[in-house]
Amino acid sequence: MSSSEFHALKPHDYIRQVVEDDIGIILQPEKDYLIHNRLGPILRKHELRDLQELVRHLHGNKLQGLREEVAQAFATGETFFFRDRFPFDACEEFILPDLIQKREKRKTLTIWSVGCSTGQEPYSVAILLQEKFPQLVTWNVRIIAIDLSEAFLDRARLGQYSTFEINRGLPSRYKEEYFTGIESDTWELKDATRKRVEFEQFNLIAPWPVLANPDFVFLRNVLIYFSEETKRNILKKVERILAPDGYLLLGSSENLLHQESSLEQVTFGRTICYRQPG
Repeated sequence: MSSSEFHALKPHDYIRQVVEDDIGIILQPEKDYLIHNRLGPILRKHELRDLQELVRHLHGNKLQGLREEVAQAFATGETFFFRDRFPFDACEEFILPDLIQKREKRKTLTIWSVGCSTGQEPYSVAILLQEKFPQLVTWNVRIIAIDLSEAFLDRARLGQYSTFEINRGLPSRYKEEYFTGIESDTWELKDATRKRVEFEQFNLIAPWPVLANPDFVFLRNVLIYFSEETKRNILKKVERILAPDGYLLLGSSENLLHQESSLEQVTFGRTICYRQPG
């Protein structure tokens, strides 16, 4: 960006461009309040007066790691245990039994949770496997949880949640079975479940690292934040790595309409997902 182009941009426009370029998320002008909310802690941390000063530092690359901090501030953190419930019912009743039957000979199963935030989704999967599929104890099962934000991943690795977070979607019996109260308002996931999940940091719009090809991908409530072109690129990557007979589960407001894809749409109860041909 030339000096004249930089000076012509308002601070909010510059931030929007940084976020789109670096992590692919589109911030609409009506979400300017979000820019102030998310970047306030960064301003205070670096003792910057306002967005204008922040943008000058970004443009001049004056603070190492600042651009990454700014981009990661817009990673989406909304999540809770067994979110929307119906997809987990479909996993329990149809998807996982089908995968277990088809992977019986090799006894391996790899599940990805993409955009895992603070860990409630992959830990919900881990609990579901322990609770409903005890035969997998002899299998090589990997649950790989992925997110852009190192801050979210650090929290997820701890496996510690407030009472409010625990009560969002988690059946009360599971709280007693899989968590230990460590403070008046903090619950910690027991090691047997916490250690079943591997956490990895990477950016969906950057080159993907080499990870185990997944049999099942949770990509829920992630694509809604991207442009149509970015959605297409991410879905193509998922399709390329998804194992034969593997499943892709999107959010309730997401689908593959208008996408060129070889994945087959399948419906289980109130849940729509997509399957890689075998």
